[in-house]
Amino acid sequence: MTDTTPGVPVGQAVSDEQQAAYVAALTAHDWAFDYSEDMRVVRAGRAERAALREAQQRLDPDFAVWNSIAPTDYQVHVVAPAAGNKPAAS
Repeated sequence: MTDTTPGVPVGQAVSDEQQAAYVAALTAHDWAFDYSEDMRVVRAGRAERAALREAQQRLDPDFAVWNSIAPTDYQVHVVAPAAGNKPAAS
């Protein structure tokens, strides 16, 4: 995998530590935070999910790791692009 973090040269390999941290964060994530009645839990869950999606873009562009850990309702399926179009995530 390559890292596209700003300031990191394109093509630089993603470290095992970055990948392991991503997997650990996905595993520990409260996928159902939206169902909480405590807005602190909801806000924290939204911030964590945003950070996970940012990491996903850098470390897991095809959602393979994400989908292997996320519950079925939270998996992301990439739709194959039509000729000349970018892929869309559902």
